[in-house]
Amino acid sequence: MNSTILNINLTYNKEPEMKNKILTLAFLIFSLLFSAHAQTGWSDPVTVSGLYWCGESAITYDSNGVLYAFWKKSIDLEIGYYGTVYFSKSFNGGLNWSSPVNITPDYNEVPVWEIRAVTDSNNNIHIIYAKGLENKVLIYKKYDGISWTDDNVINISLANNMRFGIDNSDRLFAAWTLSSTTYYTYYDLNNDSLFWSDPKKIHPSEDYILEGFALDKESNLHAVGAYGEVDSYRPYYYFYNKIIEQWTIFEEIADYQEKTLGCAIALSQFDSLYTNTAVGYSMIENNDFQNNKYIQDSTWSIPVNINSKNNWWNRKMFVDSKNIIHIFEVNDENDIHSLNHTYGKGTSWQTETIHTDPDYYIPWFDVKRKVFNDYDEYYVLYGKSGAYSRINFQTKRISTGIENSENIPESTILYQNYPNPFNNSTEISYSINKSSIVKVSIFNTKGEFVQSLVNKKQNKGQHSIVFNADNLNSGIYYYQLEVDGVVKETKKMLFLK
Repeated sequence: MNSTILNINLTYNKEPEMKNKILTLAFLIFSLLFSAHAQTGWSDPVTVSGLYWCGESAITYDSNGVLYAFWKKSIDLEIGYYGTVYFSKSFNGGLNWSSPVNITPDYNEVPVWEIRAVTDSNNNIHIIYAKGLENKVLIYKKYDGISWTDDNVINISLANNMRFGIDNSDRLFAAWTLSSTTYYTYYDLNNDSLFWSDPKKIHPSEDYILEGFALDKESNLHAVGAYGEVDSYRPYYYFYNKIIEQWTIFEEIADYQEKTLGCAIALSQFDSLYTNTAVGYSMIENNDFQNNKYIQDSTWSIPVNINSKNNWWNRKMFVDSKNIIHIFEVNDENDIHSLNHTYGKGTSWQTETIHTDPDYYIPWFDVKRKVFNDYDEYYVLYGKSGAYSRINFQTKRISTGIENSENIPESTILYQNYPNPFNNSTEISYSINKSSIVKVSIFNTKGEFVQSLVNKKQNKGQHSIVFNADNLNSGIYYYQLEVDGVVKETKKMLFLK
């Protein structure tokens, strides 16, 4: 048999033995999935604010490990509420916080809304927020470690749903909703001649609502949101090309039959996009679905129900180095009002409670992630409201199992592709214990060579490649890992168009 033919030995007389092996393997994969992400518990809550009526919160950090917390403080007047923006720092990972400082002391007649915060490569802190009642004004401020700038008005008319981010070239990007459509603007911090660009709609004629975005390595924007009639919103994906400064893709993620309540999006280090969508007609009667695709793919994977029904519209999502998805959301089922962390992959998911209190509800929260060599840290800042309110902070360190000098795989491993079955594309991962010439090849059920995915020298550690089956027929295919000329392992996958 020549080198392009795969020797597939199909035996049907060992069916009971094969079933046992499959069950054992499934249990092993599930165990490895969550043991590889061994987690210490969430830290005890630390109160950051005083005991008064608090509002929206935001958190960020700099490269020195300093944490910055922001929140709204409201005071009830006869004419209504007015608000100010307070901030505090922590130099020891959130164990202790500095005395709160009011950075908007002149605000005495207007409320404040939706604070957002990011950090640039020079450790400057940038925040946006809205102030006003019916006619809200979008405000931008910068902190250089010593003092805050004056208010800079980005836009004089907005409603809600503000989003704020920064790319790897220090471009700030802000978006917000007004009259059922989304506007956006940007500010290149390295360009002294340019301040905030003129606000524009993400689409000149259609009403698309942006609910979250992720930035790729080329600083393009991948966004997710809603489109359609208010009573039957559908989840949509939007793409912004930075080179031409234009939104170029508007596509429905999946043909859901019910209203979309909220969406989130995240990008893995392997350039795979993941979306999370709550589908249903109420926040406690929906189903939560996960989709993914490689950036260059044209088709999203088949939606996977992660068996969660407690999803807040303003959720946060991250994808770690093992493609484990982490979702942060408020659970308001039966008026419990807890802040939850749901994590998993494929059809294996777990949910843990970060904080709950029967006497309070949690209407606002923010989450930031800091990535280290072999673990991630998540920083959560949230408001608790009741007879009075406060701002709390909690953190958690989660092991990601990234291979380093002490954690290199003892043997070569070929993992099961994900998703499987798949539609259009799937991700194939493998680990090698030394620098080697690696080949990853695709074969059909006849053992005939179909496609080469990898054929080059690679360093030790974990690697992933996306297999796109656009031009193939539906059916069973095999993928094979060869290291330094030796076939190590072969696995089966199912392609469904």
